Amino acid sequence: MSPVDPWLLRRPRPALHFTAQRGWINDPHGVTFRDGRYHLFYQAVPDALRWQPAISWGHATSRDLLTWEQQPPALVPGDGDDGCWSGSVCTTPADAPPTLYYTSVTASNLDHGTVRAALPVDDDWTVWRKGRVLVSTPVEPPVVVFRDPNVLWDDDCWRMMVGAGYPDGRAAVLCYRSEDQERWTYEGPLAQSAGPVARQARHSAWECPQLIRVADRHVLLVSAVADGTPLDAAVAVGTYHAGRLKIDHWSQLTHGRGHYAPSTFLDADGQPCVIFWIRDIADAGSGWSGAMSIPYQLSVVDDRLALDPHPALAAARPDARRTLGFTWRPEAGRSSQLSLRSSDGQPALDLLTDGRSLMVATPAGTVTAPTSSEEIKVLIDAGVLEVATRHAVIGLPAPTTPEVVPVPGTITMWWP
Repeated sequence: MSPVDPWLLRRPRPALHFTAQRGWINDPHGVTFRDGRYHLFYQAVPDALRWQPAISWGHATSRDLLTWEQQPPALVPGDGDDGCWSGSVCTTPADAPPTLYYTSVTASNLDHGTVRAALPVDDDWTVWRKGRVLVSTPVEPPVVVFRDPNVLWDDDCWRMMVGAGYPDGRAAVLCYRSEDQERWTYEGPLAQSAGPVARQARHSAWECPQLIRVADRHVLLVSAVADGTPLDAAVAVGTYHAGRLKIDHWSQLTHGRGHYAPSTFLDADGQPCVIFWIRDIADAGSGWSGAMSIPYQLSVVDDRLALDPHPALAAARPDARRTLGFTWRPEAGRSSQLSLRSSDGQPALDLLTDGRSLMVATPAGTVTAPTSSEEIKVLIDAGVLEVATRHAVIGLPAPTTPEVVPVPGTITMWWP
């Protein structure tokens, strides 16, 4: 990350995107609705503006998915952990204690994680007590990367999905089974790639695996990493049964340098949702780095995962001088372009679509993604840009909040 990176321009805090009070944040995980509140856990380094391996589990709570209250860290390094990396929170079945699963790493080999559990000490989930190591990096199958447990109740047992990478460059999600949450048995790969995630990579892996049921389908989200560099998130739609996923369709979910590490959850109405980490956005002068995306509701359309901004945004009342949200409906069957300028007349955002692909450009860069959507959802929040088509989400910096002159029939503003 260079000193002139446009994501590091000094800016006001976003209104609709969670940012830490201070320090670095990345992957969201363990998002849970419980007793009228959402709990958001995330990777945090409170005393630095860049990622460090000695990372903690940050914690925030919200009643509306948009306004978050910072809580004390849920986990910090120590007690055998050089870092407390990503994982999940399992609250099912209802008669089992809520359990936090996380990746414990040692400084000597950060890619070979072990899985530990922690139990809450209080009803507010403010303090968690660490337990013993449950699963270590396997010898068979041999792996070069092992981390990020995602645990769910699967009718008659718990199953744990762990992100992994093989020595030959292939990526995988490995599956484990337990009847008591203490003893775990390896069952084989839930899914694995046919070849390296990135060409010419010395090794690659899938991290942050998320398996969730959406209507009558099952959806697997993974974040691809090659040679230690995060790339993008991909999604598979298929049919799951007893630790195996029969995949019908793969697609790239995130485009551009923004969104990564999606974390799925059920909202207050039981609807499947997802939230992302938005990489590299920061205000070095105010001492914070990283943001979470807005929440999206999930559905399956034409056998592919579809995203829509969560209905909670309709109740938001952001400052119109810093936050802009609208839906653009391009002209059907023709190439369409929408250009936005900042208040000083400078180019701020260009959207161009031919019905098959969408190009999104800001002064900081250009991203192209496939699209078949009749609606393009756009949110600019104090310089954080999110553009969602039906099947993809795009992130780019937007250094200023542009002004829009609504064009009848093509733009619908989200707020008055």
